[in-house]
Amino acid sequence: MEHMAFLTKQNEEKLALAASMISSLNVFLAGDLMPSSEITPEMNQVVEEDLDELDVAWNLAMSAFKADKFTKRYWRRPMNVRP
Repeated sequence: MEHMAFLTKQNEEKLALAASMISSLNVFLAGDLMPSSEITPEMNQVVEEDLDELDVAWNLAMSAFKADKFTKRYWRRPMNVRP
């Protein structure tokens, strides 16, 4: 029964998320979106160092993704990689 309660909770969360997305879409289509007053000018600034870190992290993630895809496709490890 505990498993069923977990599924119900999970379904309720997904339903709430879907309802929120639909509500946001309706507001967007109606053109009623207003910029948030909570956003300050400091939040809109981008730091170059942060972009570099994100770029490195993205490239590492993509390399890992491609290596995983390769091993799944060919059922073996890439050349020059030892366990």
